[in-house]
Amino acid sequence: MRKLVVISVDSLFTSDLEVVKDLPGFKEILEDSVVVKNIECIYPTLTYPCHATIMTGHYPEGHGIHHNEILDPEHYNENWYWYYKDLKVKTIFDYAKEKGLTTSAVLWPVTADAPIDYLIPEIWAPEYDAANKRIVETTSSLMEEIYEHHKGLLNWKKNPNLDQFGEACLLEIVDRYTPDVLFLHQASLDHARHAAGTQAELVSEAQRLHGQWIQNIIDLYKRKGLFEDTTFVVLGDHGQLDIQSVISINEMLRRAGLIKTDGAGNVLEYEAYMQSAGISGHLYIVNQEAEIKALEVMEEAKKLGYIEAIFNKEEAKALHLTGDFEYVVEGSAGISISNQVDCEVAQDVDTEDYKYSKATHGHLPVKGDKPPFIIYNSKRPAKVIESGKLVDEFPTLMKLLGLELPEGLEGKAFID
Repeated sequence: MRKLVVISVDSLFTSDLEVVKDLPGFKEILEDSVVVKNIECIYPTLTYPCHATIMTGHYPEGHGIHHNEILDPEHYNENWYWYYKDLKVKTIFDYAKEKGLTTSAVLWPVTADAPIDYLIPEIWAPEYDAANKRIVETTSSLMEEIYEHHKGLLNWKKNPNLDQFGEACLLEIVDRYTPDVLFLHQASLDHARHAAGTQAELVSEAQRLHGQWIQNIIDLYKRKGLFEDTTFVVLGDHGQLDIQSVISINEMLRRAGLIKTDGAGNVLEYEAYMQSAGISGHLYIVNQEAEIKALEVMEEAKKLGYIEAIFNKEEAKALHLTGDFEYVVEGSAGISISNQVDCEVAQDVDTEDYKYSKATHGHLPVKGDKPPFIIYNSKRPAKVIESGKLVDEFPTLMKLLGLELPEGLEGKAFID
């Protein structure tokens, strides 16, 4: 049985492949691989729902992760879906373990407290010391020593520090334990695009870093004599779109009397609340009277050109998206949606929050650049597949491991 290494380069676009083809790491994998271009994502195109789909083969309606952040307006929605228990279905880690394979995940979303042998979860807290403590608490006991070796690289969730930390942990895990299945998530490219726009010099530097990190991993497998028996997958999770303006639907709801605040930007209570998902948003409503008023606000926002579509629960479900929200809205071109209140309705971009930055995501998956899925060293002939779906990636990864596919999957493997 071949080993499997999956490297997620957050916000890697198919269009990037032409740009990175001569960079270390990317050059090696792209010269002889199966490349699936233009992967159709899930809705919303956010990191945690996407990674949940990659490791389960289900849309958000199936796996239960419909947003990065857990709804909690009074605390700025600061907690994310970090914990494995939030998933409603089994993952590739479960199926691998059932067949006696050893598993590892480093900074892979929604894996905190997972039954993974060698685990460094992606998790953070508002304060750096608390983040350190929470990582240790949710990390496999075998990993506490490795965490201690490399925690000096961390600077909360800032990148490239976080990715450097993850890379160092992964290399030590491979060197000491050589797991059969290893998943890594790195996000410097995503952060660069948020901060500078989809195409910028900062993006080029992030691409170079990711290529070097990929090369470091491949080189270690070669040094340890594991390369010939290992398949490598490099993938992106979603695209991004450039943003010109940030719109606070919540401020419109506040002015309509549906949100109560302290006057300083803090939500005290609400009858209707829009949780930003970047370019889209989820509208929560507590009673029928509030729903009528909130829909009037949504129609006004649409008339003003802030949003282009309003989906009710049935229409959202048709997009494979379910949750406790009543409506989903999609922002207009160049617009992202803000959680903020006690502010101007229309604001400039704000690079302090990924959802309001110069570029962001959360949009309908048919829009903009789409990610690739690259299979390297699988002993299969090189070829290019022009398109696929994010739900196709899980069955492909299962096939690469020789594992039997569960029933009820909507996706199909890219390979025989």
